[in-house]
Amino acid sequence: MTKKTGWLFLVVSLLPFLPLAIQASNTAEEDRIQAEIRKQLKQGEIIELDADGQQFIGIYQKSALPVTQGGVLIFHGLDQNPDSPSVIKPIRNLLTKSGWDTLALQMPIPSMDSSGTIFPELEVVYAVLASEAIARINAAVKFFEDKENNNLAIVGHGLGANMAVSYLTTAPAKKFQALITISMNHKQPANFAASLSQLKLPVIDIYGSRDIRPVISGADSRKQAIVVDAENSYFRQSLIEGANHYYTGLEPELVSTVRAWLKKTSPD
Repeated sequence: MTKKTGWLFLVVSLLPFLPLAIQASNTAEEDRIQAEIRKQLKQGEIIELDADGQQFIGIYQKSALPVTQGGVLIFHGLDQNPDSPSVIKPIRNLLTKSGWDTLALQMPIPSMDSSGTIFPELEVVYAVLASEAIARINAAVKFFEDKENNNLAIVGHGLGANMAVSYLTTAPAKKFQALITISMNHKQPANFAASLSQLKLPVIDIYGSRDIRPVISGADSRKQAIVVDAENSYFRQSLIEGANHYYTGLEPELVSTVRAWLKKTSPD
């Protein structure tokens, strides 16, 4: 077993022995979120996708320009959804004005215990959700491929960035031209740096000067894993001054940074 996939497959192999409550995404919460999105969605189209028999939704928006640059898959963080007003919605909407089709996915959601809190076994929960996320991302890739849109990039925020990295270390990376990670906490799971050290495609690591502590303190380690360990020279780190974990009030700067990286690394 390689270090590239060892941690994921080790935990996944233990799934039959884990509590049932944390063996799958919280579908009840997903249903609630989906109902709310259907009521209030103003931009984009809700699409239903199938991930190995499990139904989930995404929000798809076509390029606002006559010529499409490509497709961007967007993965939300732990406490967000495909229509979250912070980070996700601005990127989903504004990239279409630069010629990109966007698809924001409903990512797997952790189950909760009887007290209503997320299970404390974060690394176990992460591995279970990462396994489900891979199937969902595959379905999203097929969605774009069916539209003959093959110039693809990934944007992930928080846990969504971790899911993107896990996917890229278990799937053919050649499908994607670029990865944009936003406020990624690579310290969970503990050995996640081993996954970062496998990345060979262009990566930009964006974070805020007022971000959560693990994101800020881990910046040098993320750079070490990608530039030195992965020997990936096509890496950039971008600090957005004044930005918190949700880039409140600085959405234009965030989107501008994402847009510039796509233009540099993923020309049609």
